[in-house]
Amino acid sequence: MSDDIASIKKKLWEKMRNKTYRDNFVGANVSTGIAAQLVTMRESRGWQQKEVAEKAGMAPARISVMENPSYDKFTLSTLKRLASTFDVALIVRFVPFSELVDWIAKIDPEKMNAISYEEDSILTVSGNFTTIEGGATLGKLATTAERGKIDTEPTRKEYDYLPNTGWQEADKQFATG
Repeated sequence: MSDDIASIKKKLWEKMRNKTYRDNFVGANVSTGIAAQLVTMRESRGWQQKEVAEKAGMAPARISVMENPSYDKFTLSTLKRLASTFDVALIVRFVPFSELVDWIAKIDPEKMNAISYEEDSILTVSGNFTTIEGGATLGKLATTAERGKIDTEPTRKEYDYLPNTGWQEADKQFATG
């Protein structure tokens, strides 16, 4: 670990001893982090706020407000809508402060830009299946050229052993339209 990262982590951890500081830091980190990610993702795609608004079905002024680091009235519904607009995943979870401090100490612009599913590189192609590096099978191959030819009925039997993955709920919503 570089000396700069270690120094940032140490200083931040010392400040975290104060409960009020921790509470304020978490709130500020959420607001500024979402705003920074929205701007970074929009700009990396070469989109204007108006384009994001059109794709998300929102008013352009609303996008401008959400890109303001002091805005803190996001709803999960809005965040899911924006994730869909940018074709990225959304993770909302509680973590220990050590994980937050580590994230902040190592933050860089590249981490703020969530790439779209189409640009994601975790998947490798093998025969008629898409395989995660390491060998876990996800299902039928869905390259850009073949996507329209493949049965889109979601089947996630491979993941039945994973607790709380969200597959079952997503499958239900997909099946009902």
